[in-house]
Amino acid sequence: MEAYEDIINLPHHTSKKYPRMNRRARAAQFGAFRALTGHEDAVEEVARTTEPVMHLSDAAAEDLNFKLKDALENAKKITITYFVPDEKKEGGKYVKCQGIIAKHDYYSHTLLLDTGKKIPIDMITDVN
Repeated sequence: MEAYEDIINLPHHTSKKYPRMNRRARAAQFGAFRALTGHEDAVEEVARTTEPVMHLSDAAAEDLNFKLKDALENAKKITITYFVPDEKKEGGKYVKCQGIIAKHDYYSHTLLLDTGKKIPIDMITDVN
C-alpha cells in the first residue's frame, strides 16, 4: 500500500466533457457478447411448422362453387376455410373466417366479406 499512498486518498476523477454513466449503462458495456447474431431466429424459423396446400377434386370444387353461389345470392353468413401461403417457406396454414359475402371481384378473383376481409377464391377449401 505504501507505493500508492500519494494517490489513494485523491477524489475520484470526473470528466468535464462527458456526463457520468448510470449503473445500468455501465453494466451494459460488460454484458455477454453474442457472436452469432440471428442464429436463434434462424433456429426458430426452421422449427416452425407449416401445412401443405390441399388441391380440391373436381367434385369438391363443384360443391364449393355451388355453396359460394348460394351464399352470394342469399346473403348468408358463412364460415370460409382458406389457405394462406407462408411468406418465408413452403406451405402455409389454413384459416377460418366468418362473414357475409359483400362482393365477388371477378378481376382479382377474390371475395370481399362484410368484415372487410379479402379472400382469394383459388385458396378457399371449404364453406359452411
